[in-house]
Amino acid sequence: RREDGRNMRYYRWMKAGRRSALLVTGCLLTGIWLTGCGSGSGSAFPPSQSLIYVDDEGTLYTSLVEAYDPADTSYDVQELSQMAKQEAESYTGVTLSDCTMEDGMARVIYQYTDGDALVQFTSGTQDEANQVDSITAMTVMEGLAARTDQDGVWTDARKGQEVDREKIMRQNKLHMVAIDGEATIQTEGAIRYYSGEVNLTDTNVAEVKGQAYLIYR
Repeated sequence: RREDGRNMRYYRWMKAGRRSALLVTGCLLTGIWLTGCGSGSGSAFPPSQSLIYVDDEGTLYTSLVEAYDPADTSYDVQELSQMAKQEAESYTGVTLSDCTMEDGMARVIYQYTDGDALVQFTSGTQDEANQVDSITAMTVMEGLAARTDQDGVWTDARKGQEVDREKIMRQNKLHMVAIDGEATIQTEGAIRYYSGEVNLTDTNVAEVKGQAYLIYR
């Protein structure tokens, strides 16, 4: 059917990593920045933009979010969900977590058993918004112990100042995610410290390039 082909094209367009002008304009016109557009009000799930999400348990997700015309009835959430589910089922360690089309915003959320599953899936399905070479979630003690570059610079996200590695290691209940690649990362807890090329766009959201580390709680 024509609708089937249109939904497939729309799904592929979501995965192309484009940032819809309508999404940005919608944030501006309402005067209210959605979480993921820079609200600073906490880490909402599911995310409101295409990115990689990591929760406090270290579980990894990717989101594909795009605006659509709600007046166009040819878009069908059931067909979109079926396409996304079939694609997830063709890979090991990937499940479809959520698929919605509401109020002009389409959202597809995948969940992964580990970073390898995420890397293989986003690469294999050409998810340009969320492709990284590697990503690993762990405790901060595991992460700092595994780092070979002991002289790496750490920055306190709240103060914008360098911080000693030993000070970080003295703190409990911190989580770390290590990334190699270019992506937008959202954490469940607020980002406390980071290392590498990191641009914080919210208390829980960072744009990273190359090898980067985010510590959050």
